[in-house]
Amino acid sequence: MTLETVAILTGDIVGSRKIGAEGTAAVFAALGEALSGVEAWSGGPARLTRSRGDGWQAAVPDGARALRVALCVRAYLRARDLPQTRMGIGLGGVETLGSADLSDGDGPAFYAAAETLEGMGPFVAGRMLIYHYSVHQMPADDHLCMMFIEVGV
Repeated sequence: MTLETVAILTGDIVGSRKIGAEGTAAVFAALGEALSGVEAWSGGPARLTRSRGDGWQAAVPDGARALRVALCVRAYLRARDLPQTRMGIGLGGVETLGSADLSDGDGPAFYAAAETLEGMGPFVAGRMLIYHYSVHQMPADDHLCMMFIEVGV
């Protein structure tokens, strides 16, 4: 079964080495709070899943609301003066959201989110907001990749 409207957000914490384990834990707690706060209008639980130390994934069941969810997460972190997170958004088909969490989820939206995050490269000095849209043709689905970062707050 393919879910067509699901968005996958994938990210990593900016400067996690500088903030250490305690700071990273605070960011993850805030990510969980922010995502819980948008469940009512984003289509359901985000199933925040931590990976690779400072990396994470979340699902937005109503994929059309992915950008709004991402902006709410960023605002939530900023309002608490916490480090930001780079974030890639993959919108497209999802074969499975996984079992207990998203760690074994699969489908084009997962690939698109990871590809977008990996394509960001290192941060540069200065303040900027970058939106990048690219549509890829895959055998089973079309999917949309979005990325945005804000640097030098």
